Amino acid sequence: MVDIEYVEAIPQSRQGAEFYVKSYGHERYATLTKDDRKLHIDRVGDMYLTIPNLINGELEESGKIITDTDELLEAGIKDDIQLRQVLKTLGYAGWAVYHQNPYWEIVSDYDPDGVIGGADFYEAVDEAIKLLDDENFWEGMKDFE
Repeated sequence: MVDIEYVEAIPQSRQGAEFYVKSYGHERYATLTKDDRKLHIDRVGDMYLTIPNLINGELEESGKIITDTDELLEAGIKDDIQLRQVLKTLGYAGWAVYHQNPYWEIVSDYDPDGVIGGADFYEAVDEAIKLLDDENFWEGMKDFE
């Protein structure tokens, strides 16, 4: 049986790591344990997102630079669906929105470099649960002990 300890509740509508950038670097959001094996889900990476201004029907570079979750919410982007719509719309317009983007990473106490856990928080949790049972993964962890 896998024991999961969450640092805070992650709603289904806000699973993107962009909604959990409170500081630079990484922040831990969950720890999964099975027997003597332990993995963590961390939010990793900094956010540098550019939302251009729309002036007279044209996108202007004098837009808003978003570097944390509070700024994202202040820009009116409140959930994963809105974020994906903004990114898709601006991408179609040829606008390079992301310069740096955060993501979820699965890390162990042995190997802090970790593995990419997915775009959504619960995808990362599901992947970590699979890794807890993956003998090849844990055999590779012995190199870091």
